[in-house]
Order: sequence, then structure tokens, then C-alpha cells
Amino acid sequence: MWIPLNKFYTGGDEVYSFRRGEICKHCKGTGDLSGKKQVCPVCGGTGKMFREVKVKDTVKKVEMKCKECGGTGFGAKQKCPVCGGNKITMAPRDLKFEL
Repeated sequence: MWIPLNKFYTGGDEVYSFRRGEICKHCKGTGDLSGKKQVCPVCGGTGKMFREVKVKDTVKKVEMKCKECGGTGFGAKQKCPVCGGNKITMAPRDLKFEL
């Protein structure tokens, strides 16, 4: 934040405006249109997926983070139109202080 030097010495009120992430009020932070947490249909709520990888003559099981839910175990059937399924929205805020 930049304050002019003369305002710093003479004093007064200054307002600082910024944007801050807040929990989406429309979906209550679930990311789903219904407002309820939905178990991810791909991983079944574990947040993990297993993939078989063939290395030469052996087959190994590799554990990966679920791509659908991002490893949380919860997904959205219908994404919230306000936050787009991200669970947070950016809200404007003002901070007022005296110099």
C-alpha cells in the first residue's frame, strides 16, 4: 500500500480496498448446487485411485490422487453457479485506519 508522505505527516483516515476469499454462501462451501457434500463417484470417497503400471515383466499398483475430486473424496454432481465448484468466492473488503 502506498501513502503520500504529506498525508503520513499530517494524518487523517485512509481506506485500503482489497479482495478476499470467503466461503461461498450459495452452496455453503460444498461446491455442489444442492449445498450437501457428495461422495466422489470416481474414487468412492477415498480420494485415491489405483493404477496398474507394467514395468518390464512385473505389474505394479501405483496409488494416485483422484483427478475428479482432487484427493478430497468429495465431488459435486452439479457445480455451484456462483463459485463454479471451487467452494470460495472473492469478496471485496475495505480496511479503514487512522494515520
